[in-house]
Amino acid sequence: MEKSLLKRLITSTLILIFSVTMFTGCFLDTGAWFSDNNDHTNIDDVAEIEIALLDGNNALLVTNPVFTYTGAKTEPFSVKVSNSGLSSLPALVRVMINGVWSNGLQLRNNNENTITYNYNSAAFSERNVGDMGYNFVYFNTKLLVGASAVFLNSVTFPTLPEEYLGQTISFTISVEGVQANSGGVYLWQNVAPIGWNPLV
Repeated sequence: MEKSLLKRLITSTLILIFSVTMFTGCFLDTGAWFSDNNDHTNIDDVAEIEIALLDGNNALLVTNPVFTYTGAKTEPFSVKVSNSGLSSLPALVRVMINGVWSNGLQLRNNNENTITYNYNSAAFSERNVGDMGYNFVYFNTKLLVGASAVFLNSVTFPTLPEEYLGQTISFTISVEGVQANSGGVYLWQNVAPIGWNPLV
């Protein structure tokens, strides 16, 4: 009887040790109950989008364009957006342009923009008429990898007060791109033009 009791005691002890080892091992092995150990960080699998701004010669736009005001006239000013060859996906694109006058002069004159941006309205849309220069303008369709689209052709200066003569205006252009899918549309839909549907 003592041998039987000893045998059961040894068996129970071994089962207890084995159970504790298995239980502890689950937590020591990086919390395997709660984690996925698959590697999702392989650089070859990462989607990339790189949107570039180009000038009229298809060269990268690397400096802010500057114009000196000498009176009412239209100045050639060509800007393109490009979904560069470094991208791996079609993109949704939006662009913003802002002008800053020297000597702190106002961009607005009598509540009007001091310049007219002659942008490609067949390919880009504003949320509200006259928004150009204050908000993003949205490309009407997805921009394929390696493709480019003309955004701006020129700017027109009206007749401005005398204090603007000889002053310069510097333009800052910002461009953003997101993956061309329903998630990208959802990200921007509340600030995009009404009815904007670039995936059609």
